[in-house]
Amino acid sequence: SKEIDWQPYFTTRIVDDFGTHLRVFRKAQQKITEKDDQVKGTAEDLVDTFFEVEVEMEKDVCRDLVCTSPKDEEGFLRDLCEVLLYLLLPPGDFQNKIMRYFVRIRDSNCNYEAFMNIIKLSDNIGELEAVRDKAAEELQYLRSLDTAGDDINTIKNQINSLLFVKKVCDSRIQRLQSGKEINTVKLAANFGKLCTVPLDSILVDNVALQFFMDYMQQTGGQAHLFFWMTVEGYRVTAQQQLEVLSSRQKDGRHQTNQTKGLLRAAAVGIYEQYLSEKASPRVTVDDYLVAKLADTLNHEDPTPEIFDDIQRKVYELMLRDERFYPSFRQNALYVRMLAELDMLKDPSFRGSDDGDGESFNGSPTGSINLSLDDLSNVSSDDSVQLHAYISDTGVCNDHGKTYALYAITVHRRSLNSEEMWKTYRRYSDFHDFHMRITEQFENLSSILKLPGKKTFNNMDRDFLEKRKKDLNAYLQLLLTPEMMKASPALAHYVYDFLENKAYSKGKGDFAR
Repeated sequence: SKEIDWQPYFTTRIVDDFGTHLRVFRKAQQKITEKDDQVKGTAEDLVDTFFEVEVEMEKDVCRDLVCTSPKDEEGFLRDLCEVLLYLLLPPGDFQNKIMRYFVRIRDSNCNYEAFMNIIKLSDNIGELEAVRDKAAEELQYLRSLDTAGDDINTIKNQINSLLFVKKVCDSRIQRLQSGKEINTVKLAANFGKLCTVPLDSILVDNVALQFFMDYMQQTGGQAHLFFWMTVEGYRVTAQQQLEVLSSRQKDGRHQTNQTKGLLRAAAVGIYEQYLSEKASPRVTVDDYLVAKLADTLNHEDPTPEIFDDIQRKVYELMLRDERFYPSFRQNALYVRMLAELDMLKDPSFRGSDDGDGESFNGSPTGSINLSLDDLSNVSSDDSVQLHAYISDTGVCNDHGKTYALYAITVHRRSLNSEEMWKTYRRYSDFHDFHMRITEQFENLSSILKLPGKKTFNNMDRDFLEKRKKDLNAYLQLLLTPEMMKASPALAHYVYDFLENKAYSKGKGDFAR
């Protein structure tokens, strides 16, 4: 990837392809509208017309089968893999058909997050020792290499990654051998003494949600949970689309029908997948609510709140039905969830008996629910308080490269002293820092949202002010006491990032 000149591709090739696609799509729409008004065009007609127009414009090129047939798409990707293997493999290996079958990618590879989660949750000491030994063997090999030349940074990154894997394996093995790992059989008789994690907190924490999802699949209630999650995603998307639509209407650009059509299609898709009579499995709610929703979909424009009544009922069902949340709290998966959240170490963590008294307020997302309310007694160094905010922005020029610089004012107060300093960071420093902490603390990825990159016009004054505001919001959320208590080791990364020194990036340019 480093040998590819990406600039012509992103600025010319991809723009031309996108423009060609739009021209074909508009011409297909025009052909559909020119048909007899009595013949109502369907989505299938538009797709067929689109590829007919594509053949007319591209002459001998037509991608209909690859785009509409999963079987042909799979065949195309398999052929593409064969071409890549021909280019990348040594001739002898490519001629070996068995070798090609092993190398050819058929399913998605296990990403690093899944791999690290497997290590952190594994109960097999033998497997952990095998992974640790392989990591040590690879470390020994990398350290024996000649580190002179351009590959020194790549080798250092590989060594750091392997050291981290080895450290996680050692930590997990030590935990298992020391007896700190939870014995679910002994705890089964004392479920009532365990910390109570509210359902709304489980639904917004990635780690807790995964355990609850596994349990719901075991009990056959996964449709209720998936419906709740899908509606949450629909609400956020609908709100964003309507905000964009409102701003475009103010600018004199009208795309009302197209946006509402997309929202209607999404809402109808959710209805058919989870609530219609053909849905399998079907979410069980009162028939009059389903009928009311169907009538709304047929006669009114969809809104972000269109599913709220049914979502509230589904939430109450998961909360109170003995098959779901109440039984989950008596299940071994609940114990493993508490262990993963480090909520079993302190015996002072005790659940309340009124956990069933929770209520749903429309969208049980909360603000920062990582603390799970029961973490308020976690011991931490409250005597040190850290505050930071971006006080100014500027544009710098270094050897012909122009970039934005953000001045961060940091206050650190303790019982006997108070310090204040300024440190300067680029957006790329924020991005690198965000990648590092979300990699180390997976549960932060669903809470902390870093403002996205912008390739063009990223030195515009209005844009810099907006990004300053977004980064300030990011910092304030990061520095809340609840966030620090939920992830005590996070403080080390935050202090390192805010110190008055040059920031040392932990990720390569390609990763960022």
